Amino acid sequence: MSRFAQALKHLDRWPEVARCNKEFANASAIIGSYVGLSTMAMPNTLRHCSGIEIKVQEFTDVEAIWQVFLRRIYDVHPEDRVSVDAGANIGSFSLYASWIAPQSQILAIEPFPSTFERLKAHVNANGLSKRIRVLDRALASVPGEVVMAPNDVVGNQGNYIVKDGAAPAVPVSRVKSVPLVEAIEGLPEQIDLLKMDIEGSEYDVLLNLPVETLRRFRRVNVEHHEPIESKKKLVAHFTKAGYTVTQHAGDDDSVWGILRCQQN
Repeated sequence: MSRFAQALKHLDRWPEVARCNKEFANASAIIGSYVGLSTMAMPNTLRHCSGIEIKVQEFTDVEAIWQVFLRRIYDVHPEDRVSVDAGANIGSFSLYASWIAPQSQILAIEPFPSTFERLKAHVNANGLSKRIRVLDRALASVPGEVVMAPNDVVGNQGNYIVKDGAAPAVPVSRVKSVPLVEAIEGLPEQIDLLKMDIEGSEYDVLLNLPVETLRRFRRVNVEHHEPIESKKKLVAHFTKAGYTVTQHAGDDDSVWGILRCQQN
C-alpha cells in the first residue's frame, strides 16, 4: 500500500512515463524504480533509443537520468553548438545534450574523483570523446584547492565542497579549483548554454563572475540551493547583466530549483 501511495504522488508525471516508454529499452524497470513501485537491480545499464548507454549504480543515478532525459529540466536546443556542463556528475546532461544538439561540442566539468572516472567512462563508452571534453576541477571564485565530501543522504549526486571550518565525519578528497573564466579558456566567445549544478557553490562562482564573462553565455540553466536569500541575489545578478530569468523547477519560494536565464 505504501508503494501505491508513493506512485500516486507521481500522477502529474504521466507524460514523462510515456516518454520513458518510447525512449528507453528497459522502461518498465526505470518507471517502477522512479515512482517507487519496484526496486531496480544495481548495477544496471540503461539503454536509450539514441544508442546512448548509461551505467547506474544507485537510485540517484536513475533519478538524475529521469530529470534530464524525461522531465527535461534543462533547456537544450537542437541548434546549440557549444555547451558547458558544470557539475557533470556521471555525464547524464552531457550525454543528453549530445543527442538533442548533434552538432554541439560540450565541456563537462566534474571535480569529485570517483564520479569523474564514471563520467569519463561514459563519454568513452558512448564514442563521444571527440565531442565531450572532460575537466576534473571544482569551480570556485579563485584558483586553488578545495576539500570535497560525499553526501551520504543523496549519494553521488550531492558531493559538495566543504566550507571552511566544517568537519564532516566522512572521508574527504582534495581537488584543484578554478574560476569559471579559466575553465572555459579555449571555447568560442559565444557559448550557447551553461548548465550548472554544483551543490551550493553556484553563488560563489556566479556572483563573483565578471559581467563580460557571464554574457558569453546566451542561456544559463542553474540549479540553486539554500539559502533562499542567495537565490534572490542570483536573480538580481542575472537581471542586471541583461538576462530574463524564469523559475523552471521548484517554485518562487523554494530553496531548490532551476533558474533559466536567457539573454535579452
